[in-house]
Amino acid sequence: DNIPYAKADGDRLLQVLLNLVGNAIKYTKDEEAITINTKCESGKIIVEISNPHEKIEEKMLAMLCDKFIRADSELTRTTRGTGLGLYIVKGLTQAMGIDFKIKSEEGKFTTTLIFESCEQ
Repeated sequence: DNIPYAKADGDRLLQVLLNLVGNAIKYTKDEEAITINTKCESGKIIVEISNPHEKIEEKMLAMLCDKFIRADSELTRTTRGTGLGLYIVKGLTQAMGIDFKIKSEEGKFTTTLIFESCEQ
């Protein structure tokens, strides 16, 4: 209830969210939880999707939004994928003017969407 409205293309935003949540589910071991948090800070709406994951090295992290790139881990070796998901997310968010960030720390992988609020 405390999150203001943001301007975005509904169909594209749905595709972005389905991709990010789908990735979080796909790359999380059974019975581990993913988290989705929303907050408003300094007139920006922030959506964070996190899942348990081993730390991804900075060099690989910087390439994850490129075409056909997948992190090498136990989970990526046992799941299907083309390495296009984050590349598509990056393109769609850029087209809508939404900042998209990825972060990896020990035990957690997080994708973040940052929107400008329409209610400033």
